[in-house]
Amino acid sequence: MLDRPVPDFELPRPGQAIPLIHAKGKPLVLYFYPKTPLPHVLPKLNSFRDLHPDFQALGCQIYGISRDS
Repeated sequence: MLDRPVPDFELPRPGQAIPLIHAKGKPLVLYFYPKTPLPHVLPKLNSFRDLHPDFQALGCQIYGISRDS
């Protein structure tokens, strides 16, 4: 879905939902992960953490979504 517009929606977050409209015109990464990450998933999740400064330098917001509360 690179460079394709998506309809606005809200990302649920404890205390306050985040409307996607806040990211309009900016790079955005949404990643989905299981409630209990499996061993082969953890390195991928950790890469978002490790590369966070690089994403920030690009003005990119990152949101992880799981079934966890």
